[in-house]
Amino acid sequence: MRTSVRAGIITVLAAATLALSATSVSAGGYLCNVDRNTQVFRTAGNGGYMYTIPKGGGFRLVGYTHYGYWYGHGNGKPNGWIKDDGRLYNC
Repeated sequence: MRTSVRAGIITVLAAATLALSATSVSAGGYLCNVDRNTQVFRTAGNGGYMYTIPKGGGFRLVGYTHYGYWYGHGNGKPNGWIKDDGRLYNC
């Protein structure tokens, strides 16, 4: 009896951990790709270049468009702004 209770608790904890990790991933926004080399800026409107996402690379949308720019980040990179000119796909 003790072993089955322990196994049940472990199963519940494992399921809860899996559910929390899935929620964290989905809460991060939509994952898109870029159709060309894309510069990421600190502010909307080409303010403060930070890095470039290569063609086909991923961009996770974190916020909405603002003055023709999307807010988000590349893989492992800080949040920034990219142009909202049709370059995102597979969102």
